[in-house]
Amino acid sequence: MSSESYAIDQLAEWVHTTGSAGAPAEVMHQAKRCVLDAVACATAGYGHPSVAKVSAACRANFSGGSSEVWFSRDTLSPVGASMINANASSILDLDDGNRQAMGHPGGAVVPAVLAVGQQIEASPSAMLRAIIVGYEVAVRVGAAEQRSSYHSGNFASFGVAAAIGVLKGLDPQKIAHALGVVAYYGPRVSDLTLSNEMSSNVKESMPWSVVAGAMAADLAAAGFTGIRDALDNPERIDKRRLLNGLGDSYAIDRTYFKKYSCCRWIHSAVEALVYILEEKKIQLSDVEQVNVETFSQARQLNNATDPDTLEGAQYSVPFCLGVAAVHGEEKLMPLTRDILGDPAVVEQARKVSVVSTDRMDAMFPDTTPAEVVIVAGGERFHRSIEHPWGDACTPPADDELVAKFHAIAKGLMPETRVSAIANCILDDAGSIRSLPNLLREPLVS
Repeated sequence: MSSESYAIDQLAEWVHTTGSAGAPAEVMHQAKRCVLDAVACATAGYGHPSVAKVSAACRANFSGGSSEVWFSRDTLSPVGASMINANASSILDLDDGNRQAMGHPGGAVVPAVLAVGQQIEASPSAMLRAIIVGYEVAVRVGAAEQRSSYHSGNFASFGVAAAIGVLKGLDPQKIAHALGVVAYYGPRVSDLTLSNEMSSNVKESMPWSVVAGAMAADLAAAGFTGIRDALDNPERIDKRRLLNGLGDSYAIDRTYFKKYSCCRWIHSAVEALVYILEEKKIQLSDVEQVNVETFSQARQLNNATDPDTLEGAQYSVPFCLGVAAVHGEEKLMPLTRDILGDPAVVEQARKVSVVSTDRMDAMFPDTTPAEVVIVAGGERFHRSIEHPWGDACTPPADDELVAKFHAIAKGLMPETRVSAIANCILDDAGSIRSLPNLLREPLVS
């Protein structure tokens, strides 16, 4: 196989060209929306115990830099700061995602670009272009990967390597080597639905993807070589899908956003349940059963009725439906530790059954469908949802994303500060460069 036909070379050429020439204004604005959402998610996630643990490890191993650790007066190397910020952004499962890649690029790409961009004093437009190419590469690798679901960590590292490579001005050859390095140095996450430990802090390994991607870019910049045919192995990658239509559109435009801090595969069921309860004014004491028909991947989540960690709760259809039934959907915006073990929630969760059908499987991953049937007072009430809030086909307006930020930041920072951060990010003048100053102050404890 000649080097000219390597998939990595073709990706690298596109990354270099787009990173230098830019993208249409509406795509650049979408990148700002993704920055806004990542920061909002980190605001909610920063109080999770895992963030303090990651912070301690990063301070011990990645000190000596000028990149901001969000909501802290600490600065670390870009790798350390972005690993902490990525952990905060992704730990509550509020972060954005892509339907075809079946995972989350933003929780890794955005923190990495902002940390490196601060260190090298990159322009706002350069950072936005880097985010765009990072999403593109991450999503394409994720969608082309010949694996089952839950591999955000597998593809996010490619996006980070591409984004940092272009942000640091690497030429196409070195960007190609960065991708070739991360293909072997990056995490290779197995399907979490096959594990009994979905309740752990590891999740899809996105924070470590930041480390692997950033190191791959720096290694390539120093002349370290990667394996450039790594994405030509048909056992790992569908090369046609990886490269098809490259340059015709932008993957970042197909980003979905989330309002519930649980797996995206649960959102349709939650929305359907809330609709039925509100529309039919059903009393919880009358609910006998809640039957959920969905696709296989959602059924294969751990689905514990009484999870003992927030991560376990995020991967449970019954528990999330129990939370929404007892406390309303607002309690999922975000889930907090105080809800664990709630007797009323657990009681409702135990009424929920989850099955998958061929009909629903055929609709996934283009949609994440669910049909909910509530049996109450001897009657059956049903509702189907295919596209929950935030899907790319019906994207939320800027105001809705800002409202999400306000909702999940309530009690953590003043509304005036939330508005200032949102305005800084979405401002057409590109004032994103001053964002670190607004993120420096600690949150309300």
